[in-house]
Amino acid sequence: MYKNFFGLQELPFRNNLDSNFFYEKASRLEILNALVYIVIRGDAVIKVTGEVGSGKTTLLRLAAKELTESYKLVYINSPNLSPKDLLLSVAADLSLAVSESVTKYELIHAIRDYLLNLYSKGSRVVILVDEAQSMSVDALEELRLLTNFETEKDKLIQLVLFGQQELDFALDNQALRQLKSRITYSIHIPPLTVTDVYDYLNHRMRIASYKGLDFFDYKHAKRIHQVTNGLPRIINSVADQLLMAAFGANEKVLKNRHFKNLNSLSLYKPQKSLMPYIMSGILLLLFLIISLTYYYVTTSGSVTPKINALVLENALGESPSIVTKPIDDIVLTTTDELDVKKGNELVLTDKPIVSEIESISIGDEYLPHKYVYSHFLTEDVDENSFKELIGLHDKTERWFNELQGEGYVIQLATSPLDSYSNIIRNYSQYKNVINNLNFMLVLNKDDSRLTIKVLYVNRLSYRAMLNALSDLPEDIKVTNPFIENIKTLQKSANLTTLKLKAMENR
Repeated sequence: MYKNFFGLQELPFRNNLDSNFFYEKASRLEILNALVYIVIRGDAVIKVTGEVGSGKTTLLRLAAKELTESYKLVYINSPNLSPKDLLLSVAADLSLAVSESVTKYELIHAIRDYLLNLYSKGSRVVILVDEAQSMSVDALEELRLLTNFETEKDKLIQLVLFGQQELDFALDNQALRQLKSRITYSIHIPPLTVTDVYDYLNHRMRIASYKGLDFFDYKHAKRIHQVTNGLPRIINSVADQLLMAAFGANEKVLKNRHFKNLNSLSLYKPQKSLMPYIMSGILLLLFLIISLTYYYVTTSGSVTPKINALVLENALGESPSIVTKPIDDIVLTTTDELDVKKGNELVLTDKPIVSEIESISIGDEYLPHKYVYSHFLTEDVDENSFKELIGLHDKTERWFNELQGEGYVIQLATSPLDSYSNIIRNYSQYKNVINNLNFMLVLNKDDSRLTIKVLYVNRLSYRAMLNALSDLPEDIKVTNPFIENIKTLQKSANLTTLKLKAMENR
């Protein structure tokens, strides 16, 4: 192997769980500390998501090592278990002597009795579930039922769900609404940036006792980032291949030609999408609309044609707020600069959204008058409030797009559409809170109901968010606010906007 050739004491890019190679930057240490803290605090259900290869399993194992002997850990890494097999697996990890012929009733009572006995000795059980997005609805619901075991003060079982981003969609299942409601913290593991990749590569080389200058320079790190999307597991595979290529060429300096023989099977491959085909169809439709419009103008005199906002949005890949001008005079709206970076945090430099409600002007062209109004307006939701909310949602969405999915916010509440005035009234008593609120709208699956998400402050650092969470007034803390990553909220906001605009054609 290449160890001796490069003067290494061990292989630097093995995909194992050696804690000596743990990369503490790029929020990894902060996420680990937050996860351990939340478990020790006794929260019932915690969710950790990230792309394949982002380091979820590594965090799972490191968190397990940080927990003291007062915690009994149960690992679930077989996502296809039936509900009863899941309980048998839990019983096996707890060293309970039960036969496979035991009834589910007997099994549940055996687990409960064991938990009570363990709690009397000062210990609790934490179930760590890997690949949770692949579990059946019934199995996830069985796990949720286990969290019902509790004393007057503490939960006897805590649940940490590790999964890919599909876990968020799985939890939207109506049958899992109770499980989702018990999730007190949602943690997202972001991919590494180019700078992180550069630091990560050379960090592992130094841990493996490499004595030279940085083997991977910034240019190489940028190229590796492009083919791995910043995912550590894939980075390890690519870096190992590059070391092998340099070793095979008897060269101790990494060169561009060493990238030529990378195994394509190990590179990042985004999920295939039908979007290119959809876009082609939309572009064709746009071409037909323009052609027909041109024909109409040239044959019937002067006309001011308009183009449907949804068609333009999909064809150009943009999200114009309002498109009402003639086609030859379209100007896409741009986003205002809302934030500036300061250290590891985003400092809000714009006026709070709530204080700008009166200045928001929504053109009649933006909101449909037939379908959307009749669908969502009620006796408790008037047209003006609805327009204000649409404007606030639009401003929040543009803010998310400006942040490019980076950072976190605190989600204070999810409320019905008709509670908007109550939200403002309730939070107005806390000046610092009301001055840093943001709002977004979310449509349910069948587009029949809109709800309001109330968001508070934004930071790049998860630790800073924990501090902001602890600084909230006690009256707000009791509503169980939690930290959410902006990338997830941005997708939800964009989807809601797309659906509302599509309704204009109904």
